[in-house]
Amino acid sequence: MSQSLEKYQNKDKDLITILVGGGAGFVGSHLCQMLLEQNCYVYCVDNFLSAKEKNIKTCLANPRFKLIKHDLSEKNSLRIDRPLDYVFHLAGIEPYINGLNLDLPTLMVNSFGTRTLLNLAHKHQAKFLLGSSEDIFHEFHPGPKFTDYFQNRINEGETIFAQAKKFAEELVVEFAKEKNLDARIVRMGFVYGPRLNIQSGNLMVKMMAQAVFENRVFLPNDGMSIIYPTFISDVVFGMIKAMFSQSSKGRIYGLINPEPKTLLQIAYTLKDLLQVDLKFNFYQDPAISKDLKLKQEILQSQEALGWYARVDLEKGLQKTIEWLKTQTDIKNYLTQHQDKRLSSVKVAQITRPIVSIVEEKKEKPQVILNQNRIVNKTILEPQRLVEQSSNLNPPNFSIATHYQTEPVKVNLPNPVNSFNNLKKEILPSHFSSLTIQPAVINFPFWHKLKELFTPKIKSNFKNQEQPKNKVKIFKFFIASCLFFLVLVLFFSPLLIFRLSTSFSLSSLAEAEKYYEQHEFAVMQKKIEKTSQIWKKTNNLYALASWQNNLLNLNFSDEVLFYQNHMDEIALIFTKLNEVNNNLEQLHNIIFGKELGDSKQFLENINLELNTIMQTSSILKAENGSRVENLSLFQKIEEMRSKTEQGLIFAQIVPDIFAFNDKKKIMFLIQDSQELRPTGGFIDSVGIATIEKGKILDFEVKNVYQLDALLKGKVEPPEELVKYLKEKNWYLRDSNFDPDFSQSAYQALWFLDKEMGITADGVVAVNLDFFKKILSQTDGVFLPEFNETITADNFLSRVNQYAELNLFDGQNNNQKSFLQTFSEHFFEKLKVFPTNQRQNLVLQTVKAFEEKDLLMLLPDTNSAAVLAAQGWDGTLRETPNELLEFGKVNVADYLMIVDTNVGINKANYLVQRNLKHNIIIDEGGNVKVEAAVNLQNLASSQVWPNGTYKNYLRFYLPSQAKFNTLTLDDKKIFSSKIELEKIGTKQVVGTLVEIKPQENTTIKLTYMLSGKISLNNQSNYVFYLQKQPGIGAPNVTVKINYPQALKVAKLSSEATMQNNSLQFLATLNKDRVFAVSFSPKN
Repeated sequence: MSQSLEKYQNKDKDLITILVGGGAGFVGSHLCQMLLEQNCYVYCVDNFLSAKEKNIKTCLANPRFKLIKHDLSEKNSLRIDRPLDYVFHLAGIEPYINGLNLDLPTLMVNSFGTRTLLNLAHKHQAKFLLGSSEDIFHEFHPGPKFTDYFQNRINEGETIFAQAKKFAEELVVEFAKEKNLDARIVRMGFVYGPRLNIQSGNLMVKMMAQAVFENRVFLPNDGMSIIYPTFISDVVFGMIKAMFSQSSKGRIYGLINPEPKTLLQIAYTLKDLLQVDLKFNFYQDPAISKDLKLKQEILQSQEALGWYARVDLEKGLQKTIEWLKTQTDIKNYLTQHQDKRLSSVKVAQITRPIVSIVEEKKEKPQVILNQNRIVNKTILEPQRLVEQSSNLNPPNFSIATHYQTEPVKVNLPNPVNSFNNLKKEILPSHFSSLTIQPAVINFPFWHKLKELFTPKIKSNFKNQEQPKNKVKIFKFFIASCLFFLVLVLFFSPLLIFRLSTSFSLSSLAEAEKYYEQHEFAVMQKKIEKTSQIWKKTNNLYALASWQNNLLNLNFSDEVLFYQNHMDEIALIFTKLNEVNNNLEQLHNIIFGKELGDSKQFLENINLELNTIMQTSSILKAENGSRVENLSLFQKIEEMRSKTEQGLIFAQIVPDIFAFNDKKKIMFLIQDSQELRPTGGFIDSVGIATIEKGKILDFEVKNVYQLDALLKGKVEPPEELVKYLKEKNWYLRDSNFDPDFSQSAYQALWFLDKEMGITADGVVAVNLDFFKKILSQTDGVFLPEFNETITADNFLSRVNQYAELNLFDGQNNNQKSFLQTFSEHFFEKLKVFPTNQRQNLVLQTVKAFEEKDLLMLLPDTNSAAVLAAQGWDGTLRETPNELLEFGKVNVADYLMIVDTNVGINKANYLVQRNLKHNIIIDEGGNVKVEAAVNLQNLASSQVWPNGTYKNYLRFYLPSQAKFNTLTLDDKKIFSSKIELEKIGTKQVVGTLVEIKPQENTTIKLTYMLSGKISLNNQSNYVFYLQKQPGIGAPNVTVKINYPQALKVAKLSSEATMQNNSLQFLATLNKDRVFAVSFSPKN
């Protein structure tokens, strides 16, 4: 990348080159302007039949903009004096958007013009995009009848445009299939914004112009026709997104705002924005469609593209109004054409229901639609309009028709609420009469009681026995009640205890949910409430236990655990909430949002974390496996593990944030899609100034901007000269050593020489670090790209925008996507969600463990902590002793280091798998076969992807004996292999190239110096160190051993078969594999 970015920055001829057909039109001019802002070279081709040169006035002043006045439908060839990368075909769409009558040119440019641009894109191997319209597929654009082709046709312009665009789309599809052209189609509709042609038949732009200059608007019919207004910047952004997307080839996208609006809603929005007495003029036009709906595939295409309309109607109208007010010629035009604006409305008869408003007593107006009243109106003179003041409340205004002596009152619904909230009155006649009676439900038990307590009617001669029977029944009832009461009182302790237990368990389940949602304050209240209930039931526990035993019942382990340890559980979660509160205070102090003592809050956090650690350890020791499946216990165990990580991280916080002094920390922002030894190509450099626990300043610089400040020549390492053809050494290539402590010192040296800054530490981050932090947020909005970057789209956007640089208008410095993102990412950290700040710390620790974050803090207490945890990025050593295994007899080590020297972003589409095969022979000698499989998933050589040119290095133990190196089972000659010893490591290196869609395996064989004893127990330990930036490739470690040995102990789960075993893992962090062997006899 180093040469590539220099090329794009310093040589104008090598800028990304884009041709825009129809570039001077409404849509095209906005597209050209945005592409120029992205530092592209733009050709604008236009015949100015419907466009205006003032649209591109600002573009013409740019040296990277070239205007070609040319008719694409002519046979004359279009001459372009430099290679094209992209072709946008927007010619032929402007007349339709603007409502102009240019039928023949529309047909010509969408046929011959499309063919011309397709051939041009094919010739230059450029990506192609056709601008089309969704309107061409609506039902109101049918083709003409056979007998009407040479007659005057209704909606003739729309029909011609639809047929022309359908042909253009078919031509693009077939051409792309036959020529394998990288093409896509975007369909637009209802586009509005500055530069829209006022002299057009576009209804919406006329409404805006009339509102601004005449204080009135003309609305067809009742103004309830639905449209989907889409602001121009959203459309242009969608086109760029579709063109530069890696997955848009052969796709069709609909760039239409899915939020429906009625013309009346738009009129009322204009009235609110202009703050004038806007008058509404209604006229009849049966050609205007009212029930226009977007197809589902349009919404699906927007979701696939990741596009949505960002500019709402109010903001879009405001921007358009501001532009309209600067157009001095529009008012004169409206005055001159006042009598012609409705000449196309035909005499028509419409039939529609009467809508009225009925006021409820205290509720909002209810809309009632009477389906039985129909009014027929014939418009004799459509040019005559009756003005209606918009000051009247919407439910009460009326439309007066010119042919009646008395105006007919037509009460229209509120234009804002009626679209979504229309309520229709349902008359009684809509329901059929009830003919089925409900079934009678019988309760036998109730009838038995009824028989028991209701005196039976008996014959007269037995009436004297009734009082006696009543007495017996009453006595039986009283006795039963007394027995039931005694029974309840006897077992009440057990009943109360079990009811309380049930309620407490439910409350604990709710507390767990709040824990998962990081609502720690609510969680603490739930736990405290539950703890109080358990304390109140303690006195009943002994008696309830006795009654339990009497009934031969047992309390569950869950109940016993909570009964015995509720105080400890409450303490743990109380301290967790206090940690969160203190962490919030510390965060606010660090980012300058509050004043306070950082040391005190960190000390509080340490005390609380230690309390959690000790208490949770006691719970585990006292309960062991008895409650290991208990959900809350698992949460506490998880918390204990996180607490341990937090305590380690807390040790380095004072040095990172300079609690006792003032520091400058250098941040290396590495692009791992162009892999380098410490995590990726150094795209940008951040400088943080920190004092007394507070970040005073954070500035991000483009690495090329810094390298331009280097004076003199620095001799580069031999590998840089050999593989990158570099004649000088710069900061951007300072991380060529996989030992980060060495690369970091080199970066500090360059920073001092280029900027005169002496930094006190170095932090390196790669793309996966950003992705981890983004996963805890709702994303980071980049106004420069008009897009929110999330964990899901971050990697694809880094790759997508690799071809573009933003232009900083203040100091004319180019800014990469990562530089821009990093600036906004830091601002996001300042306002990080309160309930996610614990996760911010945990994700930071996880990034340390997974090598996505490396740190060098020399001459500090933290240096030892970083080294012990492996967070300083130094080359690791296989341990001499291992807990539970003892002394290590055979120590194995491997680190595979990729260096992308192809000056591209190929690593975005490179997958890898590692296999480590260990063979122990009958004499105990250990032979190792280490293989790495690299697969390039790129589909073409198009930058930023392409061939993966990789300077591959294997780091082995220095005492190991190197044997062979093969590429796809073919031996690599020694002249192409580089051997070197660096400290305790032996390095084997070679150059490997993997073309798109190719799969390559590089295998290294070597012998280890130690032996496995066949007579005594001996241990083999393999330390596999991860290179930062490679993601999490799959790893297979297989060990074959002789019959005389058996496996005594394993470091992790493995599959065993005959005399071999196999570990499976992912290399998301450093891995240690250990096996203890013992003789069979």
